[in-house]
Amino acid sequence: MIGASVLITVINVVACTIFELIAKFERKHTINEETVSQFSKITIIQFINVALIVICVNFDFLDGPFLGFVPIFNGEYDDFSVKWYSNVGKTLCMTLMINIVSPHASKLSLPFLKYFFRWADRGYSSTFKLDNNKVNTKKYLQDELNTLYTGDQISGHYVYA
Repeated sequence: MIGASVLITVINVVACTIFELIAKFERKHTINEETVSQFSKITIIQFINVALIVICVNFDFLDGPFLGFVPIFNGEYDDFSVKWYSNVGKTLCMTLMINIVSPHASKLSLPFLKYFFRWADRGYSSTFKLDNNKVNTKKYLQDELNTLYTGDQISGHYVYA
């Protein structure tokens, strides 16, 4: 149960990353168009991955394998029953619970990672000191320092999903 849930979540995360790259490759005119393109692709693939594939694999509508070799509609359940809910339903629930946390875990870890990079840049010192007209940073260019100390652009589709 947990293995299938984790596999579905990993596939969704990989698909989301691919669709982010595809949306940037499409070169939309505005960030909003890029976000809509990315969000619609992610919504469709997650629906297919979480709902349709699980139902197609677990239901038995055909007498033999689909096209002779594809294990679709060759499951052990003919209808939604108590047994279906106890086996397939709990896998779906676990997948959805993992999908609630997993997209946000990576986004919430980025500020901590950025803080670590700042700390390492200061020579593992907790403050940004000025000694003999020299700051304790390893960056040579102001642009590198600005990049290190400014946050990333807020992606609305992650915040409001």
